[in-house]
Amino acid sequence: MLIVFFIVAGKFKKVESKLNAYLPKDIGIDSRTEPDPNKFFIAVICTYENNRVSWKVNNQEVKTRSDLVKKITEISAATEGKDIKLSIDGNAEVDFLWIIASLDAAAECGLTEVMFAPPRVPINKWPKPMPKNVPILEPK
Repeated sequence: MLIVFFIVAGKFKKVESKLNAYLPKDIGIDSRTEPDPNKFFIAVICTYENNRVSWKVNNQEVKTRSDLVKKITEISAATEGKDIKLSIDGNAEVDFLWIIASLDAAAECGLTEVMFAPPRVPINKWPKPMPKNVPILEPK
């Protein structure tokens, strides 16, 4: 009975390899000296200060989610058909709910190429041993 069990259970591995998963890929370092004229990046930074969530879209502050959608739509409309990539960067204090709200806002604007920046966490909050290749903020 054990042999039959392992033969039947061993076939589940094939199903996992057939799932269509579009996982993010590391962009890497761009070695070009000039930016690509056909690509445009929108940076969304989600912050949590004084018990309030706010966003910065290309360094322009936005207070509400509806204003976030308006600002992303406004910027993407001004790009004149360029390939738009959106980067979402959340501070360590931001609840994951607000990162998902930022992602929903991007989807509402019709943007499908979304990247997530790694969290920037102060050194004194990292577990030991320290992880490698993660942007770290020095404590103030």
